[in-house]
Amino acid sequence: MKSAMTIAILGLMLNTPALSLTPLSLTPHRAYYRVKLFSVKQDSDIADAQGLMVLEMEDVCNGWTIEQNSMTRVQYKSRPAEILRANYAAWESKTGDKLRFNATRTYNNRFKEGVQGQAHFSNRNGRINFNQPERKTLPIQGGTMPPVQHIQSLLAAAHEGETMVSKHVFDGSFYGKPVTINAAIIPKKSVCGVASIKGVDKMAWPLRLAVFSSDGESSLPSFEIQQMMTDQGIMCTYRVDFGEYILEGTLEKVEFMPESACQNP
Repeated sequence: MKSAMTIAILGLMLNTPALSLTPLSLTPHRAYYRVKLFSVKQDSDIADAQGLMVLEMEDVCNGWTIEQNSMTRVQYKSRPAEILRANYAAWESKTGDKLRFNATRTYNNRFKEGVQGQAHFSNRNGRINFNQPERKTLPIQGGTMPPVQHIQSLLAAAHEGETMVSKHVFDGSFYGKPVTINAAIIPKKSVCGVASIKGVDKMAWPLRLAVFSSDGESSLPSFEIQQMMTDQGIMCTYRVDFGEYILEGTLEKVEFMPESACQNP
């Protein structure tokens, strides 16, 4: 099962002109989501899934810090239940040229896998320097984006009336190479559905995201996401379609982080 960080941080037709837009200002916040099984194929061994996800974005003057923690309990029909815990932490420069990332996943409280390193982005080319699970360097295609810059580009495209945008994205939670994300943006804003949560915009953009592996071996997406995203950068709801099953997350609570007191913002 994929890390929920993939859901929150992913978001934006290849070879399309770059959008010359001023990045939108995101709202620092900590959001709590209740996760449940939305649907499952009849022949699947999955009986149920329940969990929690907490996503935090904080302005730290010269960049953004991102942290996501999730716990999902999957109940199977033919074998014991499995508990997946995922943690992702990153720092991204506001210029979008640097990213430090650290991600781990465990199954039934046993360490399963982890990745840690730094990425450097450029319009011409870039690179990823992994420290874990092994020390290695990989090149990345010019124009590849880190996660926060990607969210800002997606929202900017929505405001400009774009309906289809595709970008290469790397956030460190994929345990490998960047991915290609094709985003269909519904032009009309819809009700966010969390009007009772104080401070969260009532209107949000419906987004449909298809995430493709960068190896190009398949014409089908690895998974698909539907989400409602406010201009604040807050997800109201999301659904992740893994093919065999669909998980749904619903926003239950938001804590707004204090504004950054930067001497040189």
